[in-house]
Amino acid sequence: MEAEKRTHSMGEFWLDIEGPFAAAGAGEAVTHPRYNLSHQVAAIDEFWSHSWQASSFWKICLLLALKNGRAACVLGTIFACLGAFATHSGLLPTVISKLFPPPYRTPGFHFEHDFAPWALVSGIVAALLTLLLWQPRGLVFVDRACIHQGDARLKAEGIINLGAMLKRSNRLLVVMDRTYLQRLWCAFEISAFLNTHQKDRLASLVILPLGLAKSSLFYVLGSAVLLISDTCAPVEVGVPLRGIGLCTWCIGFSSIFKIYWNELAAVEEMFNNFSWVNLKCCCCELDHKVDGTAIPCDRELIAECVCQWFGSTEAFEECVRTRVRDVFMAQLVHGVPFGYPWALALCIGSLWSQMDQATARASRGDHVSMARALATGVMWWTWILPATYLVYARVSQWVRKSPTCCRQILGFVACFSLFTVPHLFQYYSYEYIAEDNHAFAMLAGTTLLLSLAAFCLLKRSAKQVD
Repeated sequence: MEAEKRTHSMGEFWLDIEGPFAAAGAGEAVTHPRYNLSHQVAAIDEFWSHSWQASSFWKICLLLALKNGRAACVLGTIFACLGAFATHSGLLPTVISKLFPPPYRTPGFHFEHDFAPWALVSGIVAALLTLLLWQPRGLVFVDRACIHQGDARLKAEGIINLGAMLKRSNRLLVVMDRTYLQRLWCAFEISAFLNTHQKDRLASLVILPLGLAKSSLFYVLGSAVLLISDTCAPVEVGVPLRGIGLCTWCIGFSSIFKIYWNELAAVEEMFNNFSWVNLKCCCCELDHKVDGTAIPCDRELIAECVCQWFGSTEAFEECVRTRVRDVFMAQLVHGVPFGYPWALALCIGSLWSQMDQATARASRGDHVSMARALATGVMWWTWILPATYLVYARVSQWVRKSPTCCRQILGFVACFSLFTVPHLFQYYSYEYIAEDNHAFAMLAGTTLLLSLAAFCLLKRSAKQVD
């Protein structure tokens, strides 16, 4: 089915088939209207594999971010520029007039500036609408939309030919959660894909943990609240408010990451104990009946395919415990589970916020400081915040391995320090270096080198473990 149809009404799609099956009227086959969206194609861009027992809300968030995230960042930045221009032109009102902190005051401009968060707000609103409404291109396979759920003959043909459809799929996208390896269909799909993609299995298999949606949403919303409050707060309460807000945010962020790594540890344990007989199947749980109407058994059909492809169910179990587990470990546990592009998208709010700072300076004619503020936004967006985000992801994994009280405290201190030290370094750079341009150059150069070192160490550690 076409991805633009799939994501344009994604919420409606998931809610329509939230239950196991959708029953038709009396005397009709059990089916689902979304089956009409599917059609025959020569190749499939993506095969989406997921557990229907996982939260639909978080799956929607994760898939929207994956498919529409790039467009959301681009359009959000465009509208952030428009918001900044509208503020500078007087089309949007300012919220507060205040002085910049002493180190950031430009000589000759030691007076109050007019502040407003409209660039950040415009970017957030535009990005959110783009996530919800953007229509990406591409063909995707979703089981309950592309395999008939009522007609026994069509369903059997769909399951038997699933291997051919997986072979014709350019990429397998796995939404991993605690229930994924408990479901018969999920284990079958990922193993069949690896069996038909021997040469490029690592490049064509993408595993996204469902917990990534939770941590990403918390990071974006928490950062937005901190940035807006920092822009709109009076000077006398700005520093205490920032400290309290950052402490609260770090506590929540470290807790979210703790849950994230616990979920991955649970999935890893499921790989080690994977067994065919323990797999659950929706039709068997319903005793092969929906509202009195008989439905075909998936387990019998899949068992036949497994024996044809792998030789036996025991060989299938070994494939999951070894080859599939190795891919999972390489992408999510040993490697960086989200990577630089994902972190870059999460941190783009810092750029939009600096547009508001630049607008405040431009409104007073301080164009040199305006340019420096925009460059500062690029610096925080492209290397400081992504580096701190990815480094703390590793620190939180270390904390989870031995969750003692001491490690928990060290983890929180690390989180607070990683996000606080760069701000303090920036503050004191402008405090003790007389020339602002020299202070910025020293700040940008030092943080860039440290960020590159962090990225290299993360990449090297992942390769060494693999």
